[in-house]
Amino acid sequence: MKKDQLPFKIGEDYEKWEFDLEVCIYDKIKGFDSYIYLKNFNFLEITPLQTELVFFFDVLELVIMTINTKDHREMGKLIDLMTKTFGNYMEYEQEIFSACVYKLKESNQI
Repeated sequence: MKKDQLPFKIGEDYEKWEFDLEVCIYDKIKGFDSYIYLKNFNFLEITPLQTELVFFFDVLELVIMTINTKDHREMGKLIDLMTKTFGNYMEYEQEIFSACVYKLKESNQI
């Protein structure tokens, strides 16, 4: 797998990943099923602390990767690398989180 590709694709069936998943106690989105991906992988030379796969009727709809950065400088470097790799992004700010959403090939987002 290339360093800029994820092992998941939006639209894949739950059955493809079922043996590598653990049920989340709380679903992040009402009506959707959330699972923790148990295997480690690298994405852009980063190993996420946790990866959550969110399914709707057994179809993968969302991948949430939690990463740890030391400070804002390191986060800025990551955003710069993502922007260089995938192009521009849309930024979302909420009370408890912020997110940068990048449009990928085949209508996928990260």
